[in-house]
Amino acid sequence: MLFRSVLLLLSFLVFQTGLYALTLSVNIGREKGESFSTVHIKEGFSFRCVSESDEFDEIKQIQCIFPREPKEKFEAFDTNYFKIDSFTKSGKYILRVFPVAKMQLIPIKHKLYETGKIRKPSEYTTSSHWMIVGYKQRLPLIRMTTTPPLGIDFPIEMEETKLPSVGALDIAGMPIQLNELGDVSAYMQIKRAYESGNYTQLSNDVDALFANYPQTIFTAELLLYKMRGLHHTDESEALIEVSKEFIREYSDDENMAEVLAYTANAYSDVGQQVDGSYFYERLFKEYPESKFASLGMIFLGDQFVSGGKQKQAENYFEKALYMTKDVEIASMAAIRLARISLEKGFIEKSADLFAKIIEGNDKYLLHDITENYDTARAFANRGDKKTAADMLTAITKHLPRNDEQYEEMIKDIGVWLSETADKAAAYKALKRYQETYGESTYTAEVQASLDALFYTPEDANKTVLIAEYENLESKYADQEIGQKAALEKAKLYYAEHSYRKVLDMDGSGAEREEAYVQLKQDSAKALAMESLEKGECAAAIGLSKEHNLTLEEKFDASLYRCAYKTGNYFLAKTTAAKHLKDKEERLPWLYNYAKTLNKSGQYEELTKVAADVITLSEMEKRSEYDDILQDLFYAYERLGNTQGMIKTVKELEKRRGLEYDDIELYVSMIKLGLKENDDIIIESYANKVMKLQEKTNSYSQSPFVEFAALQVLKAQKKEKEQLALLDTLLKRDLNDKEKSRVQYMYGSLLMKEGKKTEAKAAFESSIKADETSAWAGLSKDALELVE
Repeated sequence: MLFRSVLLLLSFLVFQTGLYALTLSVNIGREKGESFSTVHIKEGFSFRCVSESDEFDEIKQIQCIFPREPKEKFEAFDTNYFKIDSFTKSGKYILRVFPVAKMQLIPIKHKLYETGKIRKPSEYTTSSHWMIVGYKQRLPLIRMTTTPPLGIDFPIEMEETKLPSVGALDIAGMPIQLNELGDVSAYMQIKRAYESGNYTQLSNDVDALFANYPQTIFTAELLLYKMRGLHHTDESEALIEVSKEFIREYSDDENMAEVLAYTANAYSDVGQQVDGSYFYERLFKEYPESKFASLGMIFLGDQFVSGGKQKQAENYFEKALYMTKDVEIASMAAIRLARISLEKGFIEKSADLFAKIIEGNDKYLLHDITENYDTARAFANRGDKKTAADMLTAITKHLPRNDEQYEEMIKDIGVWLSETADKAAAYKALKRYQETYGESTYTAEVQASLDALFYTPEDANKTVLIAEYENLESKYADQEIGQKAALEKAKLYYAEHSYRKVLDMDGSGAEREEAYVQLKQDSAKALAMESLEKGECAAAIGLSKEHNLTLEEKFDASLYRCAYKTGNYFLAKTTAAKHLKDKEERLPWLYNYAKTLNKSGQYEELTKVAADVITLSEMEKRSEYDDILQDLFYAYERLGNTQGMIKTVKELEKRRGLEYDDIELYVSMIKLGLKENDDIIIESYANKVMKLQEKTNSYSQSPFVEFAALQVLKAQKKEKEQLALLDTLLKRDLNDKEKSRVQYMYGSLLMKEGKKTEAKAAFESSIKADETSAWAGLSKDALELVE
């Protein structure tokens, strides 16, 4: 039965996704002195929401199912009444709601006055609008009472007498008149002023609203906006007074973390460090997951900076940077760390932090353009012109062109880039200045930088350039101009890696230029190297003979790669063998030699050579050769040397810890443990494989590894751990036979614990997954025992 309730309801959170017109809004309200919250889920079509109850008929979760995943999903979040997340399963998008205390699912199928048929809420299976009510003890808005013996039986047909609509009611239960909503309009103006950055008059505007509407329902929100404005205008003493009132009257408000952050900062700002520390402690202890905890750490770091305690400040800035998920707060922390690093002379670290800000939130540099311009100049003065230019590029991207600093910034970007290796970017930036300003303040400086570039744009028309050079060759044949044109053409071919075209210029005027002789030699060598990289060893040798090239030892690395890549392991091995006694390069060649032994199947010799590679690489602290341990492991495996396998995998773990590249080795160790009936090996490496799979979200070794782990857990009689692992395994993408096995094992464990109902469900799921499997047969036998 529905009862009329007088309530205050305030919307505070709305999400929209790209799935049709899906909206999710969370509201808070109060009825008869008790707070509650509602979630409204709306879509342009009807969808299904189902609730799951525990043994006490309390709803423990609600799921709403949509036909497909949206383009944009929202992140999981918590409120005082709900925990809400979403996921995709079997192509369907599922929105999931958990209660903090209690909740009720109610379909909003239609308005009462729009229909002549009234049904019980439980009779609706689909709706385009569902409401979830979260509450502590007493369900607000409606009362569900037991139907008396002579009560009305739903559904009720009232086609000719539809219910009237009264509209929204005020606290006294009377219809709200539009002229009574002045405080709403004023509140929205204050809200918009804050969001647009107009903080100066915010405090006065709030006071004026209170004077005009002393009974406004927005008191808590207005006090919060007043504090926000005072925080941004650094009016700390006034903020403290407002904070006292807010904390006294609204101690359980959802915005308390924000209030504590501003309050702590304000007390510290006025020199009352003890009071500030108290509120910081409350903030960090009571709201550790809030973004305002991270913000509080930045405030505290600023306090340490003011006190000259830079190390403590850095610690808090770093904590804030790595714990927050808020981009703006992360930028606040990063820019503070970057400036400290720059002051200390750690240019690379500072540049890296600014690069992260530019990549993730470049607009943040507009917060203090003058200071950031000075920081850019500091980078330029310290030799990091690239970072300096990147900072100004990010700023000018959003800065109006009529800004007084804009022209100088555009000039500095080009000039600074001209002193880096990025000539193309410098050319583009300098040209941009010329095209934008023509003859202006910095024209001469910009032109000087352009002249010093000696740069031809990559997008220049090479075909036109070649035609010009050939025209000059023809027109000035046997003359210096023609010869230089031919040489320039050869240089252009060489720059484009057209080495064959350079060699084909024999007989042209280019031959008379001394520079062409070296260019031709370089082209022949480059072409030979190119042939080696392609595995065209015969072509490389032919070029060597044709142009009297000597394939020097420095080309042996390419020759080795050519041979190894094309499967000519004999040539690769003999090439590497030539260098085994090199003093400087013995390790890389010994490594290359070992790799060819592995490919050639010479496993006994590989175990000897690999041992030298391992020893030398450890002495020289060279980790790039550690993968020879993988070859050594498999060599020992093929030779049946168990001790060698164990020793090798342990050495690999010592050198680089757990790496996904080594997961196949760990699987081999599990197989070894299964073969040797060694539970320690099985458990140790099964745990490592599962840890790697969780870390990378890749489950290529499932369910083999889990079944191996379960075998050990079963032997150890660790039934809770088995259940937990089986629970995890059920979430994997298993085939039908594997599902059948897991469900059978799950049911067997549940039987041991006396949970016959759950065990029966598991056995039935095993049979359903694959009726033909052996596990289904065992499950059928088990069902007879359960029943």
